Amino acid sequence: MKKPTHERGFLVSCLLAQSVWLVVSAVLLLIFCAIAVSAEDPARLITPLSLCALYLGASSAGIAAVKLSGDGILSGLVSGVISAMLTLSLSYVPFPASSVELPMKAVFMLLILPAGVVGSLIGKKRNSAAKSLKKMHR
Repeated sequence: MKKPTHERGFLVSCLLAQSVWLVVSAVLLLIFCAIAVSAEDPARLITPLSLCALYLGASSAGIAAVKLSGDGILSGLVSGVISAMLTLSLSYVPFPASSVELPMKAVFMLLILPAGVVGSLIGKKRNSAAKSLKKMHR
């Protein structure tokens, strides 16, 4: 079995997956802002669309972490923890106050972890499907 010429460490792969998280989340936020602006009451859509972008971004980071590390669910969980820590650190930036109360903010932060795990499960499944296709062609 051939080894790759450069091997990334587990933590480095999870940190590199955060760039995927940032890019996907930013693009989704731009798309969702365009959707919200076209609605009659955009203020009503801000929270659900923002959370959707956050969780889809965390899932994509989980997929990227599995692809980069070659590891399983643990890489998605570590990626989710890093994403949650980055989101928590960004929440200390002095923006106008949110209408979401503190217990719900904690729940929203904790839900980043399962989103990363779900992404790693999807990435792991796609990895195993691609490997089985390669074996069939040999």
